Amino acid sequence: MQTIKIFPNKSIGEDVDKRRVEQSEAYNFVEFSEIGEYRKVNENLLLTALQFLPKNIRKIIHVDNATGTGLIPQLAAQIYHKKGIEATIIGIDPDLYALKKAADSMRNIDHIHLLLFQGYGQHLEELLKGHIPSTGVDVVSIHDAIHEIPGKEIKRAIFASQAKILKPGGIQTYNSSFTTIGNADAGLKWGRWKMGAFSYFNEKRNKSITAMEVFSPAEYTKMIIDSGLKIVHEAIKTVVLSLDALKAISRYPEYVNGIFRDMENTAKYTLLEKSNALISVLEKEGLTALPRQWHEIVAQKPA
Repeated sequence: MQTIKIFPNKSIGEDVDKRRVEQSEAYNFVEFSEIGEYRKVNENLLLTALQFLPKNIRKIIHVDNATGTGLIPQLAAQIYHKKGIEATIIGIDPDLYALKKAADSMRNIDHIHLLLFQGYGQHLEELLKGHIPSTGVDVVSIHDAIHEIPGKEIKRAIFASQAKILKPGGIQTYNSSFTTIGNADAGLKWGRWKMGAFSYFNEKRNKSITAMEVFSPAEYTKMIIDSGLKIVHEAIKTVVLSLDALKAISRYPEYVNGIFRDMENTAKYTLLEKSNALISVLEKEGLTALPRQWHEIVAQKPA
């Protein structure tokens, strides 16, 4: 039996976060989310997290924060089904286009109960009132997304919100490839790609602008501990992104927007022009692959 529902939020249109770029048919995360090495690092984290739930668990409520186009719900649904676990998966994201893509990606799964809410991750209790038990949920996740959310205090509020809706003994999964170690040992190559894209437009870096506030793994670990959870697993995973993966991420609006945020005269150029610049420089520089490091954590709410 299948249940898929989307709950739009009209007030999101009045949002003041002008930095966020809506996904579209031409520019979205779908292509990158289908890259095998990216799916694997996320699937393995979910499998690791399962080890910390009761062995005889047969029903799970899993809330995925910043769910985007639905990669984590897809992976979680497959894992739970193989384990004989009946799952209700709830995704939250401010991007309505992404939520519709998430729903479409799971319509061929007949054993899924999927609820998708348009909203922000720091308001989980309010958003999900009446849809989750007052005692809390079994799993909450935020994968490769926390870095896109501007401001340390909002990041902290998101982790606090996630911890609040967990039941005692429940688990949280988090990962990010945008930390101070994200570039692995290829910082110069990543930097050359970015600056090459600026040069493509004959523009320079605006040193007065911070493109992205990057935190260390230790800082993210502290945020999670401060939310009241206990770290039960922590690791750094290196993933080599192929040329196809690098081209795919160059068509994801938030990535493109982030790369060019600190370029002088950035507003002069369209998303299409910036995306094309990134792909052109990849080919010009002969970059066939780049390593990326994911910081990952499984945390548990004390019983």
